[in-house]
Amino acid sequence: VFPTQWLLNGVDNSIGAHWQASYRSAVDSYYTDRHATFDSGTNGATVTESSAATFDNCVQNSPGTSVYSNSQYITPGLSMRVDSGAGGSAWCAATWSTYHTSIYARFYARFDNVSPGNITSIWRAVRNGGSTNVGAIRISPAGKIVMREASNNVYTSTGTLSANTWYRFEVSIDGSAFVLRVYDGSNLHGDQYDTSFSSVQTVSDTGGFDQANLGIISTVTPTWGAYFDDYKTSLSSWQGSAFPGWGQTTNFGDVTLGTLNTFTPKDSVGSNTSFARWYYFSLSIDASQTFGYPEDVTRGPTIADLSLFYTADPSKRLMHGRTFNGGEQQPLDTPKYSN
Repeated sequence: VFPTQWLLNGVDNSIGAHWQASYRSAVDSYYTDRHATFDSGTNGATVTESSAATFDNCVQNSPGTSVYSNSQYITPGLSMRVDSGAGGSAWCAATWSTYHTSIYARFYARFDNVSPGNITSIWRAVRNGGSTNVGAIRISPAGKIVMREASNNVYTSTGTLSANTWYRFEVSIDGSAFVLRVYDGSNLHGDQYDTSFSSVQTVSDTGGFDQANLGIISTVTPTWGAYFDDYKTSLSSWQGSAFPGWGQTTNFGDVTLGTLNTFTPKDSVGSNTSFARWYYFSLSIDASQTFGYPEDVTRGPTIADLSLFYTADPSKRLMHGRTFNGGEQQPLDTPKYSN
């Protein structure tokens, strides 16, 4: 939701209760189009995602394979393990019935080694059954990340990937803008991307795409393997981390009871995120500035006196299982989200 203001009611300040407040929030992605966690599969079984909510189909070109694996994962407890074999490939495809000119994709990847025998694509947006490439992310034999638009490699990372290390890839194509952000190390789930792997480029083909692929898409010789996990896309907004952390704390200071105050949701570096999913308020009495009986908290304010005002997208509804607890469904006909 999109928070705008907050309010603390209670006994009037004139009695001498000197209240102070601070708050913070955490975001989650919204306007999500596809989300494949791979966690509903069976360890060792061939990946068979076939849902409009995840991927429409998955392809294994022998000797390439893709299986659900519990050996490595980001979200418990499975990922997609892909092996090329000697000259094979394996990947999953999300398709749409119409062309789109924007996509924001997020996925995690971990490579057995960072030197595939030949340059290979791990993500791409295409049309015409894959014959027309709009934009792609590739890994080179030197362990570099390469951005490719149409048939042109337009960026090669200055940084070199490390083997057996998780990376978070965020890539967007929006009109002609082609953006790559890669997060690693202590910022794997954070807000600071690694500039040695990230870039802003353009695509020359703005005619749109109707398919996006993830995996080892082009054939690799010799054998090369990787894990992929928690793939999420939107057609309009960045999807962020699979484990969003608390944003920067706003120390509001003295509170005037009964007065509306602005709520500004922030990420960990202090940028306004405009929306948030989780909220944390801290309210305290400054005893050094309070006369009377500041320890008498029974007179309030209490949690019942705290209000958060927000706006929401009228085309969406809160979904039980991600927003509510206690077993109730809101609205009553909303299906439970099981992942």
